[in-house]
Amino acid sequence: MTPDVLTAPRTRSGSRPVPDTETASLHSIWFWLVRACLAVALIAGPLAFGADPPWAAGSLAALAILAMFFWCLGCAQSRTLVLARTPLYIPAVLFLLLITVQLLAGRTADRIATRDSILLYIVYLIVFVLAAALFTGATAAQWSRLGKIVSAYTLALSFFAVAQFFTSPDKIYWMVAPRWGGTVFGPYVNHNHYAGLMEMLVAITTTFWLARKRRDLWNWIAGVGTLIALASVALSGSRAGVASVLVEVVFLGVIAFFLQRRQPSEIPVPGLALGLLAATLLAAWMLPPETTARFHPLNSQDASYTDRLAMTADSPKIFQSHLLTGAGLGAFETVYPRYQSFVNDKRVEHAHNDYAEILAETGIAGALLVLAALALFVRQMRRNIHAVFALEGETAARLRLGASIGCLGLLVHSFFDFNLHIPANAAWFAVLLAMMMAPREAKALFPRYGQ
Repeated sequence: MTPDVLTAPRTRSGSRPVPDTETASLHSIWFWLVRACLAVALIAGPLAFGADPPWAAGSLAALAILAMFFWCLGCAQSRTLVLARTPLYIPAVLFLLLITVQLLAGRTADRIATRDSILLYIVYLIVFVLAAALFTGATAAQWSRLGKIVSAYTLALSFFAVAQFFTSPDKIYWMVAPRWGGTVFGPYVNHNHYAGLMEMLVAITTTFWLARKRRDLWNWIAGVGTLIALASVALSGSRAGVASVLVEVVFLGVIAFFLQRRQPSEIPVPGLALGLLAATLLAAWMLPPETTARFHPLNSQDASYTDRLAMTADSPKIFQSHLLTGAGLGAFETVYPRYQSFVNDKRVEHAHNDYAEILAETGIAGALLVLAALALFVRQMRRNIHAVFALEGETAARLRLGASIGCLGLLVHSFFDFNLHIPANAAWFAVLLAMMMAPREAKALFPRYGQ
């Protein structure tokens, strides 16, 4: 084991060697507290109605800020800035600069909405930075522990969601009726947002299930959690959620097929395929009329498919009127009525297409930064796929791939919904993005300061 940061022997120059991320995280209580704060935020966020109510979003922000405070104390104790190096910081910071200019220069149609959006974006950026620092150079035991926690959480949450659906489909926790109505599923008012969360969780759970060589209790938890989570997405009636999960399953199935050819005894592809098929058939057999009605666009309480297309088509009109920097982050609800092309007695809060909405709100500048971030995502995803084949059987490599697939699923879903505007889902997306982008080796520290 590497020596403690504070007890490492000095070199001839009188300074101690630069510690790596693993050392700092293993030997400091502050980094353990960072993990605890992030874990509480990620686990409690979805349970608090997706952290969408102001009190829940505020609690999520408070936990992120508290985690950053502990991280600063850990860095001060080790006299090292523990920070993963990833090129994704560049478009992320430039995007923060852009939306700050929107607010300060008055280039937004709704200052309050832009201010609140900036605060939430900073929270997600904090979560990403801290998670990336913690995942850099993490040990195999730490990756395995993460897989166990996510698998148990996925199993518990999806089982609760299914049980609630069959016993009290219109209420959350069997007693909370949404004030403005909605298609309730699990702890979420909107079934599409529950599906968005499951798209990310099931990708981690499935890859953890495939990565385990031992056939023990955690194998069963991960396997059963995967199947119930997939069935719950089908029961939720989210059309975009089902389509996104299918994209993930096909993508993972292709990779598992090629891994099976290289490692015949390692990846149980026939068993996996049979399990996924059984989950699909079971979900289809159990679908009650309430769920099949949710799939029908005319009977659903969601925005219809035609309305979603109209919202997406209207968004470029906003973009054309605010070409360079957009109408202001979060200002879509304010400006949209002037460009609305269809009759609707409800106020439109989002475009039901995150890409069209970000184009309308941030213009050419924001679109270029998003495209740059997507290009970096695709490049890193390719690297993670190659790493799975190069590092045969390594849990960390497969969980990084699972994080990549989870992010891919939500990005596909973002063409039809606004999951990234739900605080709990956005925080989970930031963590999965950190998992896949963080360097494998603990080389991503700035030089020691204070010498």
